[in-house]
Amino acid sequence: MSLSEDQIDLLRGSLRVMQARKALLADIFYERLFEIDPGVRPLFSDDILTQTEKVIFAFGAVVAQIHDVEACREMTRELALRHVAYGVQPAHYGSVRRAVLRTLEEVFAEDFTPELAAAWGLAYDRIADAMVASAYGPGARFAA
Repeated sequence: MSLSEDQIDLLRGSLRVMQARKALLADIFYERLFEIDPGVRPLFSDDILTQTEKVIFAFGAVVAQIHDVEACREMTRELALRHVAYGVQPAHYGSVRRAVLRTLEEVFAEDFTPELAAAWGLAYDRIADAMVASAYGPGARFAA
């Protein structure tokens, strides 16, 4: 399913809020991720704020190109291959998805509308599917 222009606008607007709240986002995201999947902790450095900046930058870059499937695929391919080198497995993408959505719900509070949740869920699924397929082959998928 493709993202609508309204969903893309919601994503872009939310990225500005995420950037402004990146310290809070980092605290919540990694806490949620490690609650959901404690086995991923060794895959991350101790410098969580720097790691969060990289994540926000990557999301921003992908969201900026999300309307262009081919451009998005190229960006996510390189990112996916780096993640394989870190030890990331397809199952980890589902854990990250749950952590992303729970984090956004907390960071945005009452501003995390069902429409924004749906846009982020769909965007994450597109990004994760592209990354998993690039890293593990065209038939590979992650479980949301």
